[in-house]
Amino acid sequence: MDLVKADVILLGIFTNRLEEIKRLTLNCSVITIDNGGSEGVEIRFTGGIRESKKTVGLVRSVDPYAQVMLVYNYSVRGINAFSKQ
Repeated sequence: MDLVKADVILLGIFTNRLEEIKRLTLNCSVITIDNGGSEGVEIRFTGGIRESKKTVGLVRSVDPYAQVMLVYNYSVRGINAFSKQ
């Protein structure tokens, strides 16, 4: 699936300041993975590359050490892809 053509990008934000980052991503959050304490991963949708850049800037202002992963293209394999042939 080409998310860029749909003007959508999925962001994975790996942070040590999860609660603060969650406040920034509340409206488009897909899933939050809380590792306990203040660490975790926030997965969210953004409306294209410009909004993604803005979001990354906001994230960096809260946690300059956060790592951000941008997903712009992916495919889904069926369950048969994992079976032995």
